[in-house]
Formats: sequence, C-alpha cells, structure tokens
Amino acid sequence: EDRLAGNWFGTGDTMKQGPYRAAADRQANPIDVKGAPQVFPVLPAEFTTDDGPHKMTYEDALAIVALFEKRGVDMSIDFDHASTDASAPPEARVAAGWIPCPGGLEAREDGSVWAVSVNWDPKVAVWLTDDPPKYRYISPWYTYREDGGFAIPQRLVNIALTNNPKTWGC
Repeated sequence: EDRLAGNWFGTGDTMKQGPYRAAADRQANPIDVKGAPQVFPVLPAEFTTDDGPHKMTYEDALAIVALFEKRGVDMSIDFDHASTDASAPPEARVAAGWIPCPGGLEAREDGSVWAVSVNWDPKVAVWLTDDPPKYRYISPWYTYREDGGFAIPQRLVNIALTNNPKTWGC
C-alpha cells in the first residue's frame, strides 16, 4: 500500500506574486535568475523525515523519473504544497517555478532524484537569493511503500518551497 508523505503548512502573504507570464513570452524574453538554483536534489538516496528513515536505489530513482515523464506534464514548485490543497485560495496555489517534462528530473546512480532544469518565477528567484532568503528549503511530496523499516519513495507528486520541512538535516 502506498502512503503519502510531504509537508502541509498554511498559506500567507509571502505566497502572493505577480501575474503569470505566458509560455511564449517566457521563451522570447528569458528571465535572469542569476543565483537561483537550477539544479538541486529533490529526493536524496537516503534521508530521514518526521515519519522515519527513507532510502532509494538507482532503480527506484529511475522509476520515479520514468513515471514523471510518462505523465508528460511539467511539475510545479509551489509554496508549502498549497497547489495540492483545493481549499487554499487561488493566489496561494500559484507556481514558484516549474520543472519541465521531459528532461527536468534526473535519476542519479547513487539513488537520488535531482531537478536539473528549473524555471523560476523572477520574483521568487530574487526571494531565493536574498540574504537571508525568504524561503530556505524544498519539500518533496511523494507516495511511498514501506520495506524493511524504510519508506521507499514511489511517485513524486509535488515540490514546494518551505521554511518548515519534514526532512531532517541542515
């Protein structure tokens, strides 16, 4: 049986951002997001959350990326997983950035899954590079199965910017 993991936090004024730019406009006028991370680990090979230890093999990571690409839809990066909460107000469910499909996620041989091509909203890119940043952590939301005392991620549902991650470590 798959279980669901991820953070669920409230919404706030920091989630409001400017109007959405059409895809054609973004391609014709690239945004300077100097300093905002374009490549980062989404699911490490081994990590601990409030729910306990998690681990993945290279095959697990490949399966997560394959399922993302089979779905064929860009994955949003939002704020505190608000886009997955139908009761959240529309202004709280906007995207902070997008991971393009295909090619935006990569399985690494150590068993981790990385975002390798992130398109950030320009306002959010500034928030991420402020000192201190307005958002410091990413939070993957995923289904998992349990095996031998470990949670094994199965499907990446959503990625969020957060200041209160369930994942442990600095």
